[in-house]
Amino acid sequence: MALLHACPRPVSFMIAEKSLHRPIIGPAAQGIRAVGVVRAQDEVAKCAGKIVSIDCEAGIVIGEGTKFVTEELTNTWNGRGWDTNDRVGTLCKGDKLMKGEWAEGDDAALMKYLVIEEVVSDTELRIKPIRRPPPEDGSGGGGGYVKAEIAEGGTTFKAMPRLGMRGTLRECAKHVAGGGVFGIFPEGGSHDQASLLPLKNGVALISLMSTYPGDTADAPALPEDVKIVPCGITYFHGNRFRSSAMIEFGKPVSVPPELAQLYAQEDRSAAPAMLEKIREALESVTLNVSVSELREVFSELADEEGIPGVNLKAACAWSGVQELIAPASWTPKADRRPAVLSQAEVEALFNEVRKSGMEYLEYVEFKTFCDKLGALAIKRAAELKVPCSPSIMTEHDGAVVQAILSTARRVYTDGIDLTPAQYLALQRNFASGYNKLKDLPEGKLLMSEVTNYHLALVSRNVNDHDVRTSPASLIKTNGTILGGLYYTGFFLFHSLRALVLAPLCLPGILLWMPVAQICASRAEKARIAAVRGSSVKIKGRDTVASKKVVEGFKMVPLFYLLYAVIACGISIALSEAYSKPGSLNAEKPWLIPVIVWLSFPIYGYLSIRLWDVMARSIRKLYGASLILCYRGDLSLPDQRQELRKNMIEFMQAHKDDLDVENMDLVLPELLEGDLTGGSASPLTSPPAIEMREGGGGEP
Repeated sequence: MALLHACPRPVSFMIAEKSLHRPIIGPAAQGIRAVGVVRAQDEVAKCAGKIVSIDCEAGIVIGEGTKFVTEELTNTWNGRGWDTNDRVGTLCKGDKLMKGEWAEGDDAALMKYLVIEEVVSDTELRIKPIRRPPPEDGSGGGGGYVKAEIAEGGTTFKAMPRLGMRGTLRECAKHVAGGGVFGIFPEGGSHDQASLLPLKNGVALISLMSTYPGDTADAPALPEDVKIVPCGITYFHGNRFRSSAMIEFGKPVSVPPELAQLYAQEDRSAAPAMLEKIREALESVTLNVSVSELREVFSELADEEGIPGVNLKAACAWSGVQELIAPASWTPKADRRPAVLSQAEVEALFNEVRKSGMEYLEYVEFKTFCDKLGALAIKRAAELKVPCSPSIMTEHDGAVVQAILSTARRVYTDGIDLTPAQYLALQRNFASGYNKLKDLPEGKLLMSEVTNYHLALVSRNVNDHDVRTSPASLIKTNGTILGGLYYTGFFLFHSLRALVLAPLCLPGILLWMPVAQICASRAEKARIAAVRGSSVKIKGRDTVASKKVVEGFKMVPLFYLLYAVIACGISIALSEAYSKPGSLNAEKPWLIPVIVWLSFPIYGYLSIRLWDVMARSIRKLYGASLILCYRGDLSLPDQRQELRKNMIEFMQAHKDDLDVENMDLVLPELLEGDLTGGSASPLTSPPAIEMREGGGGEP
């Protein structure tokens, strides 16, 4: 919806064909000229007869009462073949048999789909042979062909077609060639990784097909007229309801004439080359951080033991854990420091996370284990007053790395208001600089300083804005007298504001707290299910906000109706009990219930907004108290000032090495000016949007 609002021209998107026929979604999709896509899973059809025998080695399926050749399953299958357009709704090569009870245990997963190789007769099919995978430890043995186990009398089954996408892509290409705008998400789905996923071929094929007469009904567009406009969507807090998002359109990419010619000659190299150009364009409007994702680590650790998960032995032997329990065994002598965790603590945390009856952690449990282990390490390091940057968090979690880079950017800009263009350019500069210079010795040193500062903030539940504007920092900057006056005014203002707003907003917050809890609980279940069912999601946080919105649409009207009825009943009872003869209540007893009914949603909205303001004051008071009471080697303001000085020196020293576009156009005052850690002068250009720390503000 945000993209449709931001784009000046009508944009069409793909949607499942079956959704076009749904009562509410269908008309809405047709209103934005969505293009229907027939998906194989939407066209599963029940077949006649039963399957009585399956030979997985020879690849032969025998049916009883089946009509593999003559049965017309559904008209939707007509003309939807992968290689031909003349099928008439019957089974053919590439279709899949499914939903049959023909195996148990691990073999059931291997036989979930039977891929048809040839339709021999009404009662016989040839399928691809099905083998068990060899042992992952390479010890030999095992493997072999799966043995089907079908109950006496056979099993019913269904069929799923192998649908070709060429027809759908042609419809999209015709739309583009005719001057339309088509929107497509080339990664093929949502995810929460720190960089782009491999792009699907659809976007490249549509752009190339729109220039070919055979795919556009002899009405192709000129290659230079087909523009691919990269669009980057940056979420401030993608997992939070009422968060902000920023949309940026990059430079359009045209279809090169040479690639259009290669496609016309049926050269298969045209699509990959076009896809690479599109990827480069997308990287210019998105944030991409290069990290070793935790899923890769999980797979490596599981493969070492030859089991489908990570056991205690593999977890304790992992370098990410060894650096916390035995740093002297693997770090250089100059970098050695005390262990922050013990082997017993790691084992206790492992046993706490793993499921009962399981000797290993599945991916979701392994991710929880790493999160809790990193948090515990930071807590122990703060107690021991030693620096600690767990690689579990800083090298394998793209979200954490992006948060660390955001903290570095805040320290670097030191409170300067940025326009959206400046914010995005600077954030990408930091990500690009991290990718290029993180392996240099001075790059590692600076990243360690930034990480330690960021984790010090996280462990105390404060952010850089709290440190920069804290009374302790202002006392150091402005002197004891002025700083002390600000210190007193700061606490008085935020304390009074919290005390005044609390009685105004707390009743409304308490009323809507059940809705928030229900939405949060269901969103968490959806997040866990999304992670378990996906091979690309890390934490599944991209599903949280959308699930909260969906559940909110269900729960808010119900609770509003409930509360409004109760409030109206109370108001009617009170008006009848206390109204005097001849008064307005006596003459119009319906007036107060109507006012209550109409004012209830207004009060609910105001209570949420007032809660935001009150919570901001409480958080500022809490953060200022923690910063004032910080007992590290350096106070947080001093640590921040030293970090900012080192950061600007590093930027100046490596400005040419970074080779990043617009680095000296973003904040020239910082690159050329003061290195003492004082605040830089604000930029002359006003911010295009309001950016706030925390809540729905700046990330």
